[in-house]
Amino acid sequence: MEENKFIAASTLIIHRMISRSINVAVTRAEEFSQQGFEDEGLEEGYTKYLTCLMKNLEHHHLVEDEIMFPFFQDRLPNTRFDHLVEDHHKITALIEAVNSKLADGEGETTMKGHMDEILPLMTNISDLWFDHIEYEEDIFINIADDFVSQDESLALLGNIDDFRNDLFEPFSLTLPFILFNLEPDDRKIMAMELPPEFTEELIPHVWKEEWESMSPFFVDDVNG
Repeated sequence: MEENKFIAASTLIIHRMISRSINVAVTRAEEFSQQGFEDEGLEEGYTKYLTCLMKNLEHHHLVEDEIMFPFFQDRLPNTRFDHLVEDHHKITALIEAVNSKLADGEGETTMKGHMDEILPLMTNISDLWFDHIEYEEDIFINIADDFVSQDESLALLGNIDDFRNDLFEPFSLTLPFILFNLEPDDRKIMAMELPPEFTEELIPHVWKEEWESMSPFFVDDVNG
């Protein structure tokens, strides 16, 4: 990470991961709404992929709303955190709509029957997300580290990690989703924050059967 830019570097990695996965989700939703799924494995993988994306997006905004924005409110009193929170609420409503389709798809109705509904929801999420992060990074993220000491920023990131750990289950899906939606350089940085047992044993071996159906949607096809 860039020296003394811990908050910006950490947040921007998450933004890149979510941005990439939103682009994939929308592109593949367009494909699947027109052509359907080639097989049940691809349908299962996309369902898991979209579920993990919704979870990561929702939890990222919870971290900002519950920890980051309150922490910086007094330090950056002129920053429009209320506008950022309003964006979060709009995106949350769309996440809930997508999640309702995912829940329906777990019953007798397949995901294929919901793709025409999921596509416009994901397109709306995409439009809101990219406008939101451009504004957020400009008015807040890129300057946040200038208003805290190194010790304060590291403590804040520690609090964020603790908060996320309570939200990210099942790790067998969410952690591979995060890592494999990152380009190699970002992936190495993120992997360094995990205990070796996760990157050396649990993700590549113990949990692989649970997440491998998502691999066609990752940066690299990890089964290739």
